Amino acid sequence: MVTRVGGARCASHPSGWGMKLIELVGVGLNYGSTCALDEVGLRVDAGSVVALTGPSGCGKSTLLHIVAGLLQPDEGRVQVGGVDLTAANDRVRTRWRLVNCGFVFQLGDLVPELTLLDNVALPLHGVRAKGAAALARDTLAELGVGDLADRFPDQVSGGQAQRAAIARALVHNPPLVLADEPTGSLDQSSGAKVLDLFLRAATDRGATVLLATHERALASSAHREIRMLDGRVVA
Repeated sequence: MVTRVGGARCASHPSGWGMKLIELVGVGLNYGSTCALDEVGLRVDAGSVVALTGPSGCGKSTLLHIVAGLLQPDEGRVQVGGVDLTAANDRVRTRWRLVNCGFVFQLGDLVPELTLLDNVALPLHGVRAKGAAALARDTLAELGVGDLADRFPDQVSGGQAQRAAIARALVHNPPLVLADEPTGSLDQSSGAKVLDLFLRAATDRGATVLLATHERALASSAHREIRMLDGRVVA
């Protein structure tokens, strides 16, 4: 099935993208003299929850930003859902990301001038305001922060803000969800709820979830674990 969001067509179920959703070939990226990614090769199938693990600084966050098209590699090819992000210009990558990708940043990155409700509704391009607000409220409620919908980010705890950021990534049912330490600031109960939502997104909607984590419970519950070390995929 294909839906229309903000005038652009997107696959609401990644089966339209084929089984091989993400493919990285020989991807490298340097920050000055520091190697962030070193000839990374990776394939991720549609409809799976995949955990990226490894020590801090091993390249997990950089890899997520590469897959989202937020960073361009110095070398190699990045293909997601049939789109070659290394060949696409900034405008194409931005439009692709807005429609097809939900991203949970490590620090949440909510817009401070907007309420939690309005932050979560941001990806709902083309949806009438009343409908967008209802969807945003429902998603916040699923994450246990529905009663905080009208508060601003500086009026809630770090964990509550993180749950709102996760709601923002999931509210438009994107085929691809990328999450950087999504449960790092959550208690065990809230973390389990987030994991359940990710697994349901994959099982019920066929979404693909790629997340970076240090938490063994989260990694062991994923369909697959990919370990990184010094900018390389090692297992």
